Amino acid sequence: MTLLVGTVIIGVALGMLIGILGLSIVVLHKSTGVANFAQGALAMVAAFICLQLITGIGLALWISVGLALILMILAGALIYLLVLRPKDGAGSLNVTMRTLGLLLVLVAGTQIRWADGQPYSFPAIFSRKAAFTLGGVPVTWLTLATIAVASALAFGTWWYFERTRTGLAFLALAANADVARLLGVRTRRLTLIAWMFASASSLVVAVLIAPTSLVSTDMMDTYVLFAFGAAVVGGLDSLGGVFVGGILIGIANAITSVYIDSQTAVLVVFAIVLGTLVLRPQGLFGTPALERL
Repeated sequence: MTLLVGTVIIGVALGMLIGILGLSIVVLHKSTGVANFAQGALAMVAAFICLQLITGIGLALWISVGLALILMILAGALIYLLVLRPKDGAGSLNVTMRTLGLLLVLVAGTQIRWADGQPYSFPAIFSRKAAFTLGGVPVTWLTLATIAVASALAFGTWWYFERTRTGLAFLALAANADVARLLGVRTRRLTLIAWMFASASSLVVAVLIAPTSLVSTDMMDTYVLFAFGAAVVGGLDSLGGVFVGGILIGIANAITSVYIDSQTAVLVVFAIVLGTLVLRPQGLFGTPALERL
């Protein structure tokens, strides 16, 4: 029983990380109507930038994280202004394909600059020593801190959308973009903020994942697939649902990995995603799409 409890705690930590990444995808989807395929690449680039500040320049870990956070916020703004905003009326498919092109550019550029010698080790922002052990499963301080940071970010996001004027404008935009524009909501400014948020949150995920997964150009591949899965399971229009979906996926992955193997765990995760798409297309907390005939 203690083995199961320890495994569930690790799964919750993984699920919260997936939830943060998925939250960025959901926020952008709610504000723009497109899926950001470059979200994982943004986190990967954030990890490399932070590592370069630590090893290349010699800055302290916390200073490097803070500086990298500022750089990623600026990068999110530039990505929107230079890549997404020009001719943004070309349609959602066009804009979605731009995010796919951005993914390829970021990965190719990172491979040219930093691929030699990867994967790289990354210092843990929180201790990787075991806080306690359950059933032979060590639960580290990094795991507990991950749950705490993700919970704080989830609460902060909820408060922002429910208690601030800009957040309420986001909800209005997500509910009906055309009506929001007619009411004077500055939709492009909100989309800019959404991209800045997505880039900033990618750094949070990167510095929490990098100490255990190491830093490489493919470090986020599985995580971003799980994040899309969490968004599908929770609902692409549900900010809270993506964390529930992430936790379900994280726990399923952790339990299957411990009791069977990691390959089967991936199979189980995507079976859950596929089953959700078949049985409840809008996700657990999503709103069904209604079409007028």
